[in-house]
Amino acid sequence: MKKLLLCLALSTLSLFAVAGEEVFSLFLTPNIATPSDPSAFESISYKGTGKRTMFDRRKSDWVTLNPFLFEARFDDGKIIEMQVNPEFKNNKKAEVEAKKYAWLIGQLPPILRKDIQTSWIHKGNNLFGGGNKNILIHTGQALNYEKDGVLEEILIHEAAHTSLDPYHSNAKAWLDAQSDDKNFISNYAKEFPGREDVAESFLAYIATIHRSGGIYRGQKSKIRKAIPNRIKYFDAQNFDLSQYSDREVYVPPVPKTIGFTELSCSEEGKTKSENSGENVTINIFNNSSSIIQVHWLDWGGKRNLYHEIQPGDTAIQQTAKMHPWLASDVSGNCVAIGNPKADGTWVINN
Repeated sequence: MKKLLLCLALSTLSLFAVAGEEVFSLFLTPNIATPSDPSAFESISYKGTGKRTMFDRRKSDWVTLNPFLFEARFDDGKIIEMQVNPEFKNNKKAEVEAKKYAWLIGQLPPILRKDIQTSWIHKGNNLFGGGNKNILIHTGQALNYEKDGVLEEILIHEAAHTSLDPYHSNAKAWLDAQSDDKNFISNYAKEFPGREDVAESFLAYIATIHRSGGIYRGQKSKIRKAIPNRIKYFDAQNFDLSQYSDREVYVPPVPKTIGFTELSCSEEGKTKSENSGENVTINIFNNSSSIIQVHWLDWGGKRNLYHEIQPGDTAIQQTAKMHPWLASDVSGNCVAIGNPKADGTWVINN
């Protein structure tokens, strides 16, 4: 019986306090891998059509089709069959898709490409998948990932399912590291430790050890604190990740405030939470040079401390529209105040 594909639940990097532990949501940032990274992809050739069984997440089921078939070759001798759904109408249009994703698979390090034998390519805004010696791609969702700048990171995660999980997810040394860390890099990994922990942790490992220039210093230190034994485990495997040469000099761009209405600090005494049935999520980024404390202003306008954020670090907060939030320095002086109006980002400056 075929295994169901392992899926990815999207979120943004953040930190939660859960039962005294630090637990990240899914670690995703656009700067771990980039479109400019080199690719091992060499060539692609059309091999006609043929009967194949593929998984289609739009149907949440296996389908038997006659996809367009392409042989993708890589400079290390690897060959992957790219199976493109016949809904793409003709082999020329199908080849555009096959070549695009073969190039992206070629950007993966050899260890993540090792067990990939096929790639299924469908239309649709559905999540990617890994496993079954395969990478599942839905091209509509790929455009969303590209827009967010995380397409390469998604493929790292899914390829880890395909090429790492079978060897490491149940290995004694990995389970010991998992136990010794007493923590998880994400809520997704915490919820599904046997299924998602390797893929979630490996992406964070690459970001911290091999591409630390692509994340903020505070994020790097928290990852090291959260999963030190898993990091040691990956180091001990001596994976060839030389293509991810560290870029310590790179500074990620500062995000912009989106979906959050900022007010003057003079409004604090007049601002309080009101009833609202619509929940929103805000990512709070401390772009100041000092520690920032973040408070919810309750029904009476009283401050309730929720977060203490280091310079250059982030936190995530689920709240509701018309529930105001205030940022202060550690002495309690108001730095910023405002109301969320949609899912978005609140950047706190000096």
